[in-house]
Amino acid sequence: MHNVDLGPILDDLAAGRIDAREAANRIEAAKAAAGVDAASTQADESADTTRREAPRPEACPASP
Repeated sequence: MHNVDLGPILDDLAAGRIDAREAANRIEAAKAAAGVDAASTQADESADTTRREAPRPEACPASP
């Protein structure tokens, strides 16, 4: 996989020089220029470890 330098784009976004839509356009253009397949950079929901569901009561063992 090719590494795409998103630093300058993210710096412009953080500084308010561009909006989110422009940042997305620039990111896609940078990926295309680097030969990165856009589908390969999308997060797989099954690999997302940041979202956690609370355990269901029926899944928890009862306390003695």
